[in-house]
Amino acid sequence: MAPSAILRRSRRARPIWEAILGSSFGPKMTSAIMARTSSLGRDLFVWAPDLRIQAHPVRIAKDNLTAVTGVMTGTFTQPMPDGKGGTIAPTGKAFALDMITVGIWNRQGTMDEEFLFWDGQAFYQKIGLA
Repeated sequence: MAPSAILRRSRRARPIWEAILGSSFGPKMTSAIMARTSSLGRDLFVWAPDLRIQAHPVRIAKDNLTAVTGVMTGTFTQPMPDGKGGTIAPTGKAFALDMITVGIWNRQGTMDEEFLFWDGQAFYQKIGLA
């Protein structure tokens, strides 16, 4: 669904965030975002088992959209899948990297889509691959 369609629909109906989580900046929204960001390490970064998303200085929610900044920290200690059936050997290097996640949530309170952003060049430098 195009962002303009989401915004157009939200003007006609009660915001989805209020229906799912109450106030846009209430404790339910915060706990849902925290639960989602804490699962990223298990799902996406098998090569950094100590990955943590810390320090969420910016948290924005409107209707069924969220944007949250954070700092990813971890250590490249396990083989990294290379997407071609092989792996990249761990470097043992620790990293801390600013990131942002943008989420689109459904009426059941679970995320349908997520977009993660960070500086790829800085990331590869910090884990010793560039």
